[in-house]
Amino acid sequence: MVSHPNPPPTKELSCVCCRGELVLGGDHYRCVDCGASYPVIEGVPMFISPEALDQAAIEDARWLRHPVEGVDKPAWRALDHKKGYVYFFQETVLRRFSFHGRLLEIGAGSCWASALVKHFNPECKVYSTDISVQALLKGVRVSQLFGVSMDFVVACDAHRLSFKNGLFDVVLGVAILHHLERLKGALKELWRVLKPGGMYIGVREGSAGSVVKPLYRLLGRGWEEERRFGAIERVYTYEEWMEFLSDFEVEIRLKRDSALGLTFIERAYYAVANLFPESMLRHLATSLEIVARKPVE
Repeated sequence: MVSHPNPPPTKELSCVCCRGELVLGGDHYRCVDCGASYPVIEGVPMFISPEALDQAAIEDARWLRHPVEGVDKPAWRALDHKKGYVYFFQETVLRRFSFHGRLLEIGAGSCWASALVKHFNPECKVYSTDISVQALLKGVRVSQLFGVSMDFVVACDAHRLSFKNGLFDVVLGVAILHHLERLKGALKELWRVLKPGGMYIGVREGSAGSVVKPLYRLLGRGWEEERRFGAIERVYTYEEWMEFLSDFEVEIRLKRDSALGLTFIERAYYAVANLFPESMLRHLATSLEIVARKPVE
């Protein structure tokens, strides 16, 4: 029996259309300023702004028919499909950071990263978000495989988050920023919801020098999903990433990718790339770990 998550308290939320106050009544939230109404589906509120409705529908359709992680598939298959990512996340993030206060995951998908954070940091209040309510409903089932439940699960667009200013100590993203259509705008939203001194942690973001971007497309499998499901895929240079993150105190590590689940071409590429110093890796195709802190004013 899958239990439904509790809707988040209105004191932590704001209307995605006008930033007005919200009230919760029965199965929906309503903005007291502009009158916008947001339904709650199986405990998951849908704070999708009008301009994001088409992309939300695309992502919902993708999750409904995904051959491995589709909503009709067993929850354990989502973890088996992501086992390389799970191993990578444990080794890269959970061994390096301990979490407390409030943590927001954007683009949580099936919520396996949120569930791992909650499992190893039970005192941390974890908020899982994704533009697809279908992904999040699957994520509720996946989290229960870890014996945990996220504190709150919210469908919203990373470009228009449904939370008050300065609410979170940490925002987490796993291979999500390169899927966003307006990255600079999304980073402004992350800045807005972070507390001063709070940090964004992003892992498995891609970087490629301008000369090797075509090779990066060969290595990456995401473009197949872009063609099949309408997913957004972007690749940026190291210098572009630094420009996007210029408002933050930022540390970027270039990963010599060792995650499981790589294709033969990917393994061969990284075997060669790992021979080069970091200064040269910036001009090749590589994976990034981002830690970006919001300065304390």
